[in-house]
Amino acid sequence: MTPILLGRWQSRLFLMGIFGSLTTALFGAAINDLATPFIILGYVLIVGLYADIFYDVVQKNRWDHDWPPILHFGSGVLEGAVMWLAIMILPLPGVPEDMSFGLFLAHYSLVWVVLFAVNWGPMKVLFPWWRFRGGRVIGVITFDDNGVSAEEQGLNHFRAAVYPLVLAVIYSAWITYMTTAGAWDLFNEHWSVSVTMTLGSFVAGATAEGGAAVAFPVFTKVLNIDPANARTFGLMIQAVGMSVAGIVIFARGIKIAPRVIFWVTLGGIVGQYLGQFYIILPNPYPRILFTFIAAAFGVAMFISRFWLKWEPVDYMPIWGRKQVFLFLAVGLLGGVFAAQTGSGIDMATFVVLTLAFGLNEKVSTPTTVIIMALNSIAGFFFRGAVAQDIGVAWEYWLVAIPIVIIGAPLGATVASRVTRDAIIYFLLFLITLEVFTTVWLVPFTMEAIGVTVIAVTICAILFTFMIVYRSRVIARILGRRPQSQAISIKPAPAAGD
Repeated sequence: MTPILLGRWQSRLFLMGIFGSLTTALFGAAINDLATPFIILGYVLIVGLYADIFYDVVQKNRWDHDWPPILHFGSGVLEGAVMWLAIMILPLPGVPEDMSFGLFLAHYSLVWVVLFAVNWGPMKVLFPWWRFRGGRVIGVITFDDNGVSAEEQGLNHFRAAVYPLVLAVIYSAWITYMTTAGAWDLFNEHWSVSVTMTLGSFVAGATAEGGAAVAFPVFTKVLNIDPANARTFGLMIQAVGMSVAGIVIFARGIKIAPRVIFWVTLGGIVGQYLGQFYIILPNPYPRILFTFIAAAFGVAMFISRFWLKWEPVDYMPIWGRKQVFLFLAVGLLGGVFAAQTGSGIDMATFVVLTLAFGLNEKVSTPTTVIIMALNSIAGFFFRGAVAQDIGVAWEYWLVAIPIVIIGAPLGATVASRVTRDAIIYFLLFLITLEVFTTVWLVPFTMEAIGVTVIAVTICAILFTFMIVYRSRVIARILGRRPQSQAISIKPAPAAGD
């Protein structure tokens, strides 16, 4: 195997996110405690991501650059020992002080055995190129002029079955729970939530606004639901709907920017944690700021597309340390904001990608869908497993699940097939609607107006700087004439890679 640190991280996130989560859910159901096992799984993931840096160095210094089963076993023992030592010494949030070693060992061993079996079996069958590309799950998809890769041609049958399989698993689990818990009456009580998410889920998959951008204002302005519950629900439902949309994006080979996803998500997890527990904006500032910052972005996007007439590219035209730190910062700030309203990190990333780097909206949109899905999973984990504060949002979530796993993938599919101008028009319509409903339904004080004016002014300056940077630096890198005379160029083979 070619030793690649990014590949290790991708494999770990993929295996633990899917197979580790399923195993943990079954284990938690068996011991009648879902929260603690998932919290432990999250901490083990963090330990493993740091340990991978050490493993990468060891592997690169081995004579064959390989990682045989004996080292896989040893790394599992090492991570388990470190995790138990941390539980014993550190006051880890969400972990009981009297945690049983036997319970920990049973859970850790069960997850490790499952991941070991999948790693050395099905992964080689489902992804025949995976081991020889350093364990990368995304970022190995290279496209020819027709948008079809050699790897993709060999995976067509597998990809075609992914979405129906995911639907079958989710619907089976949902129907089983609703029946055994006698929860079907929730539709009578919360039918308005299901109706709201019919549009919200489509918007989540088709634009950079996220489902919470529809759910949060409708819940708080129309249905008079507490903003905290609206925020929590937004994160919970996006963790399902936009994750399924992400699977569809992968299955259909829709172009994305993998490195942007990775670094924004890394910063977004930290931002989501800070926003959940430390940096909390008082109401109604989160909703007001989101609305008018989005409005400022709408104006900037309109100027960029219809006045300056920038011709977009389908790949990141520049990538280096500065871009890594930039997208880490975007993720950090966007994560803090998403912790307040349920969305924001996707819009922030979309703004930077389109205004500063000139990336095509048809690539930026699916990229931000995946980013929002991953950030929502982190937010769901922090709110449900660490803070253990879900409340009535659980009931909203149950009546919306069957809607969003259809609506969000449908939105992602439609967005991949329409023109970029159609996406822009739809986004501008949503932003306009958001502004009007906010002005109409949200009470404004002089203090709120002052804060909003300051925030919008700062953002307008930043957006202007991004456009200037694109017209000067990015245009020069692409070998273009001044923006008013921009010429179209052929896209590079891969998006963001």
